Amino acid sequence: MANWLRQLIRVFRFSSFTLATGSEVTRTDELTTLAGDLRARLNDPFADTLMDGALRVLLSEDNPARVHLFALAMRELMGYLLHKLAPDDEVEKCSWFKPLTPNGKPSRKQRMQYAIRGGIEASKLPDNKAIEGEFLKELMETIDELSKLTHVRPDTLVEDQHEAVEIAYRTVGDFATLVDLVHDARCEFCNAIIEHVSAHTFDTFLHEVFSELDILSTHTRAEHSEVERVYVEKITHNAVFFRAEGWVEVELNYGSGGDRRRGEGASIGDSFPFQARFEADVSDFSKLKNATYEVDTSSWYE
Repeated sequence: MANWLRQLIRVFRFSSFTLATGSEVTRTDELTTLAGDLRARLNDPFADTLMDGALRVLLSEDNPARVHLFALAMRELMGYLLHKLAPDDEVEKCSWFKPLTPNGKPSRKQRMQYAIRGGIEASKLPDNKAIEGEFLKELMETIDELSKLTHVRPDTLVEDQHEAVEIAYRTVGDFATLVDLVHDARCEFCNAIIEHVSAHTFDTFLHEVFSELDILSTHTRAEHSEVERVYVEKITHNAVFFRAEGWVEVELNYGSGGDRRRGEGASIGDSFPFQARFEADVSDFSKLKNATYEVDTSSWYE
């Protein structure tokens, strides 16, 4: 997502608005809506529970530390999501991982690197290094903003309810931006992987896989296969997992070769859509392996 578009989204998030009826929507209403949208996007039971608790604390006007406790809950939620996206054991198995923290566990930056590119070395896709650096800078700035309010002192305590809701609204907006950034960076990297592996490589690999195809006839021969779309479904510390969609053209042969020569067999050409899954090592994701596939032959029976 381009920077100008992210800024536009932020402006929209932080702008009050009026309903068609003319009644003004309060900042608390906007906060509730924004938080609900974020909870739906995260789609995680623990995240849902923690955000619900954070909002309840924030709206307790008799609690003078409410906004700071809200920010603390949001920071814990951020930490939980980073650990979910980048588990310790996965990050520590990456070839690029080096302990940088006192306890030897992955740093926040290393977790975000894993969330973007898994175990792939940055040097594998040098053209994306600058893009990754830009995303990481924005991510760290967003995280720093989320952390500021957790450090409370007598001169930084926020007790005014209007100000508390305003700060919370910006905090949830920053959190949503963080989620956007991780998603956008991952998509950029996955697209770069697909572009790095040529279409010819995908087509050749799957044609070899389909050479053993046996559907609907005594002997089925794959004449040609064409990949229309390729997706990266997952990247771990050691593998990239792909999903492909396309068409396979087949020759359906009925009877033996002798039967067909005597005119007692038949050969029919047809084509069917397929889905295939396969993988590659992070060290060389142009060498594809371990394919499984499903060919949809339902049109044959129509």
